[in-house]
Amino acid sequence: MFPDKFILERYVNEGIVFVIPAYRLGVFGQFYLGDANIVPTNLLIYDAIEALNYVNEEIDNYGGNPKDVTIMGHSSGGQLVDSLGFSSDVDPGKKLFQKFIVLSAHPMFGFKVFKLSNSFEIARRFNCVSESQQEIVDCLRKIDAKELLGAQKAMEEIGMLFKSILAAPPLMDLYGKISDLKKNAPPRKMLRGVTEHEFEKFKYSNYRVNGKFLDFENPVEVIMTYRNNFTYKTPNLLNSDTSAVFVAAATNSEALVNAGGEVYLFETRQKPYSMHVSDMQYFIGIHRELDHTSDMDILDSFYSKLLVNFTKYGNPSPYWDKLDPEKMNFLALEIDTENGVVPKMEDGFHEELVNFWMIDMMELDRNITEQKQKSSHNVTPAYTTVLLHTTTSQIVSNVTQSTAFYNVTAIPFNDPPVTPESFPIYNQWWFYAVLVVIVILASVIILICLRKPSPEIQPLLA
Repeated sequence: MFPDKFILERYVNEGIVFVIPAYRLGVFGQFYLGDANIVPTNLLIYDAIEALNYVNEEIDNYGGNPKDVTIMGHSSGGQLVDSLGFSSDVDPGKKLFQKFIVLSAHPMFGFKVFKLSNSFEIARRFNCVSESQQEIVDCLRKIDAKELLGAQKAMEEIGMLFKSILAAPPLMDLYGKISDLKKNAPPRKMLRGVTEHEFEKFKYSNYRVNGKFLDFENPVEVIMTYRNNFTYKTPNLLNSDTSAVFVAAATNSEALVNAGGEVYLFETRQKPYSMHVSDMQYFIGIHRELDHTSDMDILDSFYSKLLVNFTKYGNPSPYWDKLDPEKMNFLALEIDTENGVVPKMEDGFHEELVNFWMIDMMELDRNITEQKQKSSHNVTPAYTTVLLHTTTSQIVSNVTQSTAFYNVTAIPFNDPPVTPESFPIYNQWWFYAVLVVIVILASVIILICLRKPSPEIQPLLA
């Protein structure tokens, strides 16, 4: 998938041994029936750990240093690297890797219920049905891998996706909290980047909740409320996938510093449009636009050097300040020679958006929980008229330009996680269609009652 020439020129020529590990994707890395003794949770994580063990044991035979290992991932691969980097269970002593690079991580932990339903559906499609999970596994092992892959593709076409990491071993305790994962992180060094617009151009054709990126007790209701009421309404309230990338970047970065680690945070804003995957041309050499500007070439000339510097020296540039949680400072990465725009440090990384999710949406989650507890019926109300108070402040841009920036002279994991479909009944189109029919029928009956009153007929709305 990745161009060898790019890797050789940008990394190997700079003295880096570049390793691309293999691990199981789709049903092969996501299969889970509920009993970890039969099939462990997060199979793909075990593959990644095995790859790191191999590097630790063998990389010196390739000229590498097992005591100086950096792992790197983008998008769902970024989530994988993020989870490994923050896990206090996988490598608490920092023996396997010491630094990690997280790019546009899409950090949504999936729902166990979908993992189970997808796995049992695969078994059903091959008539591997049994009350014994071991018998199901034994039956599926007799099926040709290409047939399993074909069934997976057919399921994906109807929205049954095999793309999620569970909040479970070997990363953390089963049903562990994301906040605990952050709080107990080993104090590593992290370089973390996002793009200016991420998923903003990714319009939703249906309502889908991929998972959760914060410890919501009611993640489906909270995210659906956000999508129904706030998405695309203001420049700073973005779709929930974009929010997940920005909020996780901010909160994870702050948490790692608080745990004793060191973080360098940045945002790529290169024109004409910086979105999810548009930055891949600069660090791995793919997804390059057909219309390439000279400013993009300038950015391309030093972008990968920042990653190389961090990998080799632990610091991407002498002019790049490490993160101070009080300021939430980050590097705005953009070149515009016509208007004199160069990379610069700014403060307040997506402050308004982060506060909205951490304060307002958390409060909404608590309100939903309280309403559920008070309700005598096992029905979740539709939260469509929620009034939230926003206590956020204007983002402060404290710009410190550096004209000497251009004097600055990893192991990648790419694409597994992130997931399935889920939405409450009140967010399905047919639910509202039924409501409309009921309202029309009720209105007709009321009109009939008003025209022909009868003492025997009780008011419908009494």
